[in-house]
Amino acid sequence: MASITGTPQFHQSPKLVITTASAIKTAPIKWLWPDVIALGMTNLFTGNPDQCKSLMIVDLIARATRGASWLNGAENTVGPVDALMMFSEDPAANVVVPRLVAAEADRERVHILQHVKTPADREREFSIAEDVKLLWKYLTEHPSIRFVAIDPFSAYFGAYKELNSDQSV
Repeated sequence: MASITGTPQFHQSPKLVITTASAIKTAPIKWLWPDVIALGMTNLFTGNPDQCKSLMIVDLIARATRGASWLNGAENTVGPVDALMMFSEDPAANVVVPRLVAAEADRERVHILQHVKTPADREREFSIAEDVKLLWKYLTEHPSIRFVAIDPFSAYFGAYKELNSDQSV
């Protein structure tokens, strides 16, 4: 019988890292649209279907890419930024891009995720569960992107599409 030498390698379990709130240094929020859309954080536009959430996103992207003032007249202090759009319900060629044109977006600053190309040269939909590292890599390579719009968010859950509806997200 052969003997096994060396130290056995056991899978290490994750460990909780816990601290008190008093040990955490507070930091100010950085705003894209002051007091409305925070930079570097998740901001959700939720509501019933057909209430113009997608049009609102296009308007916000247009203002962000031009460095224009916000809907309430607040100054855009961040200046023109790039945006990444991910959308599953409207076709780019005859709905999304014409809306961007109508809203006077700087289309050179709007990046549109179309699909994921597999190593086998096939196209498939983006999945947050499978492709978040690819997305993070793209955002890291394009630091001028300060606005990411995912419409609707639940469409990109991939294998986790057991949700009842977009509203339940």
